[in-house]
Amino acid sequence: MQVVEYARVSALAAQHVRARTVSISETIKREYAAATGADLARADATAAGAPEEHFLQVVHSAAEQQPLDVLLIKGMRDEAPVATLSHLVPHSRLIEVRVVASDATRRARRGLLPIDSSTSDEAENQNPLSVLVSGTKPDWHPTFTFSNDNTTTTNNNNNNQPATGIPSFAHRHLLPFLQAHNPSLQRLARMVLPTPDFPRRGIVFRHVLGIAQHPGGLGLCTSLLQQLLQLARSHGWEGEEVGAIVVCEAGGKVPLVLVREEGKLPPPTVGVAKGVSHISGAAGVTGVGGSATDKGEVLERGRKGKGKRIEIERDVLRRVIRGGKKRVVVVDDVLATGNTLLAVLRLLVEAAGVDPDRVTVLVVAEFPVHRGRELLRRSGFGRVRIQSLLVFDGL
Repeated sequence: MQVVEYARVSALAAQHVRARTVSISETIKREYAAATGADLARADATAAGAPEEHFLQVVHSAAEQQPLDVLLIKGMRDEAPVATLSHLVPHSRLIEVRVVASDATRRARRGLLPIDSSTSDEAENQNPLSVLVSGTKPDWHPTFTFSNDNTTTTNNNNNNQPATGIPSFAHRHLLPFLQAHNPSLQRLARMVLPTPDFPRRGIVFRHVLGIAQHPGGLGLCTSLLQQLLQLARSHGWEGEEVGAIVVCEAGGKVPLVLVREEGKLPPPTVGVAKGVSHISGAAGVTGVGGSATDKGEVLERGRKGKGKRIEIERDVLRRVIRGGKKRVVVVDDVLATGNTLLAVLRLLVEAAGVDPDRVTVLVVAEFPVHRGRELLRRSGFGRVRIQSLLVFDGL
């Protein structure tokens, strides 16, 4: 692991990216030793985990020491750190890179003897991404996975192609997210104009849909979303193709599935109730009483006696993804509270029978302070892969 982290920092430095590696477990060790007088070398860092206060302490301490573009934190033991910790650093993008290695590699680096041949084939062929040590599948996906083996990599659809190495991984998977080193992302971010004190005093509204009003804005956003989709396809798709794109409006050769308000599509349709958006909630528009049902459904925009619902044509997705391995790609403008995306995912899974493991979400802008990813995970959609182009602090 030390070699991997050093190589990652070196690879980023070669691209003029200011990077540093810190260990959250080492922080816990030092604090435990200082509080108890225990021998630092014998302190067990993994037992205490990595609670939120230690995460923030590590981030703030590193930022105070020197300006950084990338902070690599190792020793994390938290489940779904992007979903559970992003709101603590809403001004930054949080990425989880899961480092995996075959059983043979792990045993070799620990100085252990190889396992016997009767079990080695089974161990070598087991996909390290699908099963944890306990034998159960985790309820979330990391942003990326890096193979620590010498001869294979999990970044090329798990097809045992030659390893591309750490510099290539950093260039292909980390650099595209660095806005300071991506002129196209910088240009796109400048198109998201802030509007102070809207919809109420103290809120700075980010008009993401206004991108289309700027010359070349729609084309730029589309191009960047295509790049984001290609990045998503390089991780965990295992050769699967896009079966359908789920959006409000679009066109193209890939079948389009429209998600619209109730009554806007011809029957037969299926639908679910949709909760309030973060802007509607901030404006104090919560519908009749603003209360939630057992399913988390909230009436929206004061439509008396009727909550807002979204619908799709009843059999369209079953027709599109039937036969063969097909992925469903959801495209949206914003991820904030996650209420809208939750309704869309419920619609896809409950009404159309789509497997959440085969859904990828692309959004233009994300507002981590609203903890939308955490809501989705709590609601059973933690394994849906989500990628965003821009990350904004605040509302």
